[in-house]
Amino acid sequence: MNLLTISLILLLVVLIVLVVVFGFLKDSFKDNNYLKILKAPCCAHSGLGDRIGEYIIFSTLGKINNCNVLVFWSTVNKNFASRSNEYPNNIQDYINFPKNLKFVDRKIWKNSKVNNICDIRWKWSDYFFGDEFVPEIVYKKLNLSKHIKLEDYIKLYKETARQISYKKELPKLPNNFVGIHVRRGDKTRESAVKRPIKYHDDRLNKVFNKLNIDNYILCSEGNNPIKGKQPIPIKLSNNKMIKTLQEFFILSKARIIIQSIPGDTRYGGWTSFSYVASRIGDSVLYNCSPEGTRLYYMENTAGRKLYNVVKYSNIM
Repeated sequence: MNLLTISLILLLVVLIVLVVVFGFLKDSFKDNNYLKILKAPCCAHSGLGDRIGEYIIFSTLGKINNCNVLVFWSTVNKNFASRSNEYPNNIQDYINFPKNLKFVDRKIWKNSKVNNICDIRWKWSDYFFGDEFVPEIVYKKLNLSKHIKLEDYIKLYKETARQISYKKELPKLPNNFVGIHVRRGDKTRESAVKRPIKYHDDRLNKVFNKLNIDNYILCSEGNNPIKGKQPIPIKLSNNKMIKTLQEFFILSKARIIIQSIPGDTRYGGWTSFSYVASRIGDSVLYNCSPEGTRLYYMENTAGRKLYNVVKYSNIM
């Protein structure tokens, strides 16, 4: 084999490699014009609200940086906070995500040499667990004011949140309904819960009556605490994994969402599940947190009120 033949073969190999690489890049980065890629410093392995809330933040940061973001869907079940067995592993078959999020296997994400899009896990000493998906807090902690005005950032965040949607068909929903999210089971077992459940039930009923609610859908693992008015019946999947996804995206369709979550410490009185659902639907969230609970600390950390979040005390 002469030198010319060898050179032609090598050239052909190079061309084939270039075609393959170009095809991969074209497929990986289709639907946006970003060529730059960074990666998320972490991806939540806890509840659905935490996970989707983080993806909205990472996608928003990617848009600010004009880049795609490598992420993964956690299937880890190695510690107390892991809840991967509660959701389908093939999550992209069920949920539409922003196009600049590039889902890869966790090992590929971990071994990737690209830079993180932001500081690793937000520095735990400065954060209260579960606040890394709140846009106002992220704006302050990452000093984003150097790059974008707050109002433009919130607008971009809202646009990104609206890109999250359910791929499957939801049950038929009424127009103009209210979503009520009640947690009693796990939250009432916490040692930090000092007030009786009746206290939370009574406050929820006061807010319900104050808002003159006609029709509502209840998302709860227990009994209905609303007195005198039954929720709209909704048939959900018997598969617990699918049911959780359905409940989340049903809440995202509500015109307002009311949380009723016990808890008397900085970790109580709040759940990301219905908070993030309200961000996707751009609806008002009514939160029961008294002084000294999660929302109180989050607003102090952010240095401002959270948009579209109203405390019970403001209307009672």
